[in-house]
Amino acid sequence: MFRMIAAVGAGGVIGKDGKIPWDLPEDRQMFRELTMGGTLIVGRKTFESIGGPLPGRDMIVVTSQGTGLLNKLKEKFAEDAIGAAGTIGTATGGQGSILAAKDFKQALRMSGDNEAFFCGGERIYEEGLKYAEVLYLTKVELNVEGDAFFPKDYESYFTMIDRTRLSANCTLLTYVKK
Repeated sequence: MFRMIAAVGAGGVIGKDGKIPWDLPEDRQMFRELTMGGTLIVGRKTFESIGGPLPGRDMIVVTSQGTGLLNKLKEKFAEDAIGAAGTIGTATGGQGSILAAKDFKQALRMSGDNEAFFCGGERIYEEGLKYAEVLYLTKVELNVEGDAFFPKDYESYFTMIDRTRLSANCTLLTYVKK
């Protein structure tokens, strides 16, 4: 099953200069709980902003850089963590594995039967709308500037089924496919 998870500020902002323009521990905790054990499908810029593999989760990075991304990862992680066929194997310290996909459809195929989450950036969210069965959307009640945005038409794909207040600054909205 494909799911989508995003935190969105006023005006649909999801990023600024390659970073998330807020720091909300309660949103990070919710993200961790929902995605633990799953596969995260992310774009290259999102992966670079995360900085590496996340504990307990595999990652598929959609990138046109292919071997260029793998070479960067070889420099950053132990040489023995590099797997065959252009994949990064299980890294040390309980980190998940990292794989590179040349495009979104290849990432879908690579995720297999695993529970997969579309986690950004902008293009991954745009392409993922038609595949996601569930959307976890944290509405961030802060006015921030941004240069990356969540698709405006997401409500034409989903119906809201739940609302949970995480803090004074954010609310988790859960949607299912229409």
